[in-house]
Amino acid sequence: MINFDVECNFNKKYSIVTRKILRMLSEDARITITSMAKELKLSRKEVAKRLEHIEKEFDIKYTLELSKTRIGFNNPHLILVKFKDKPDYKKLAALFERSYIPQLVVPVRNGTYDLFVYANSSSFRDYVQWDRDMRRELMLKYNMQWEQSQIVLTRLGHIPLRDVIIQRARIPEDEKKMLVVLNENSRISFKELASKLGINYKTCIYDFNIVKKKYIKRFTLSITKPPHISIMSLFAKYVPTEAHERASSYSRRLYTTDEQNSLISRYILKMSLIGSYDSFAIGVFDCFEDSYTYTVQSYRQIFDDFSPTRIVYGELGEPLLGTLPIRSMDIKKEYPPKRRHDTYLTNQQ
Repeated sequence: MINFDVECNFNKKYSIVTRKILRMLSEDARITITSMAKELKLSRKEVAKRLEHIEKEFDIKYTLELSKTRIGFNNPHLILVKFKDKPDYKKLAALFERSYIPQLVVPVRNGTYDLFVYANSSSFRDYVQWDRDMRRELMLKYNMQWEQSQIVLTRLGHIPLRDVIIQRARIPEDEKKMLVVLNENSRISFKELASKLGINYKTCIYDFNIVKKKYIKRFTLSITKPPHISIMSLFAKYVPTEAHERASSYSRRLYTTDEQNSLISRYILKMSLIGSYDSFAIGVFDCFEDSYTYTVQSYRQIFDDFSPTRIVYGELGEPLLGTLPIRSMDIKKEYPPKRRHDTYLTNQQ
């Protein structure tokens, strides 16, 4: 039997106020101090003091959750890499940083593969050329195996985009500049935003509302210095039978179970793929043993009796490039019910 009610020790180390503040900022990074104070029944001064402490302790990065299709990036891929020869990770980071296409590159500490990559591009031609160049160069240097899958549906979470890809967006230049500034700090005041863009205050607010409506799904954050946690990634390949679809419905309980006011959501990503793998997820727990048990083993328990699966997993380390989407969300609210035609949907992120 799967234990859905496991508790994470990192939640117990922080007060309910700290956890609520992180939840509110994850859901809306532009929420005012006044609104938070009212919700928490604390003074504005106390909330401001706690917020300053939280920002420093967790090294908060206020960022954007963008509609990637509206901004023109329709080629999202997840890639896992297995090296036969141990790589030089500093050189590896420099190699990936040469292109605007890789958005997140993370080494794996423990698991059955070595490197996780999220990539996106403004054209399929750009992606294909980058893919070929990277495979050729990495194969010559490190003798590796490269397995890629296209994201067809994001059920839960998001992966932040780097500024360099936003700068390549085929949208009006003034909108692009505003998105870059907001992606660097989505909590920036209108006064400071107007100053950075060299426009007047009223024009800034008007343009902001247009950009928000057109491209922004959420003003959010990433915890770039989380407490001691284990971040487990899981890729799975399965046979899409009716039995598997029934098991998928049951798996929703796994991915939507979380502690109330959790410091960090138990599951931060869940995606449907096509290509080398069919499904991807990231779970966050106290240690490797727990993250393996409640991400990898739980998946096996749910699906092994219904459909043959191939699973590849890995505990993610510190990113070489980009930002991991570590935050606190109401998972039940964010994770939509499974619909019959989901398998065939294109990615509408």
